[in-house]
Amino acid sequence: MTHLRFELISLLKKGFMKNYRVAPYETDETGKLKIGSIFNYLQDSMDEYSTALKVGPQYCQRRGMSYALRGYDVAVSDLPQRGVAVPVHTKLACVTPYSFVLQQTMYDPSLKQSLLSSCSQVILLSAETGRFLRTKDVLPFYIMQGVPAQNYSMSAIANQTRIDRKLDVTVPWDYIDFNKHMNNTKYIEMATRTLSPAQLKEMKLRRIAAIFKNSAKCGEQLQVQTQIEPWYSVHNIVSTSNAHHTCAKVYLEWQKEFYHEKIKSEEKEPLLTAERKENFALDKQGKKHYNPPTQIRRTNGYVY
Repeated sequence: MTHLRFELISLLKKGFMKNYRVAPYETDETGKLKIGSIFNYLQDSMDEYSTALKVGPQYCQRRGMSYALRGYDVAVSDLPQRGVAVPVHTKLACVTPYSFVLQQTMYDPSLKQSLLSSCSQVILLSAETGRFLRTKDVLPFYIMQGVPAQNYSMSAIANQTRIDRKLDVTVPWDYIDFNKHMNNTKYIEMATRTLSPAQLKEMKLRRIAAIFKNSAKCGEQLQVQTQIEPWYSVHNIVSTSNAHHTCAKVYLEWQKEFYHEKIKSEEKEPLLTAERKENFALDKQGKKHYNPPTQIRRTNGYVY
C-alpha cells in the first residue's frame, strides 16, 4: 500500500506522458492536425492519466459516478504535421472542492518546443442523480488544493452582440460517448463548421476556449449561432429541442500570416502597445515585418 501511494504521489508531482503519431486521417488538407483531433489527444491522455492514478473510467463506473469536462482553454503556437511523433504531458494542477484542474502540453521533440498548452477543468457527477460530487470523497489523500487561474463559468466567454451564421444539427448516434451524451469535442467541431473553408485554411489558430454547460443527447436538435470578427469568432450551441438552453460556448482566436490584413483600425485590436502601433505603421509602409506577440492577452471575445 505504501509503494502504491508513493507511485501515485510521484505521478501527481511529475505528471503523465503519452506519445502519439499524427495519422493521415487526423489531418486536414494542409497536412496539419485538425482542430477536433487536438481534443481527441487531450481527452485520451486525460483518461490514461486518471487510469494511472487508479481513478479511471472503470473506477468511476464501479462507484456510480462519471467525469465531465467543464471547460478548456488552449493556447496554440503551431500544430504538428502528418507523421510527426508528438508527446502529450498531462499533470494535475490543483484540486478544488468540486473539481480537478489539469494542465496539458503537446511537444514537438524535433523542434524542441511546445506546440500547444491546455488548461481544463473536470468535475465529478453522480451517475444516478447528475449532481456534483466532492473531490475529497474520491481522492481523500490527494492534498493539492488551490484556485484555478482560469474562469470556467459561462461568463468567461463574452456574450454575442449579433449572429452572422447559423447551423442546425441533429445529434447522431455516433456522437454519443461512454457517458451517454454528445462528446465535448463535437461542440468544437460544430463551431468550425460555421466558418468558411477559406477562413480555416488561411488563418492560423491561436487560441481555443470552450465552456460546457448542458449535455446533448442522441436525436436532440442543436443550433450553432456564430458571430464572426476579423480575428476571432464566438459560437453559442443551443438546444432547440430544449427551450434554447445553452449547451456550450466556444471561442476561436486566429492569427493570420500577415496579421495587419485583418486589423482595419485600433478598435479591432484595443490592446496595441506603442511599440506594436509603430511596427504596424511601418509594416503598412513595407518597411518592417510585423510579428504579433505569442503571449496570450485579454481580448474582446475571451475574458479572464
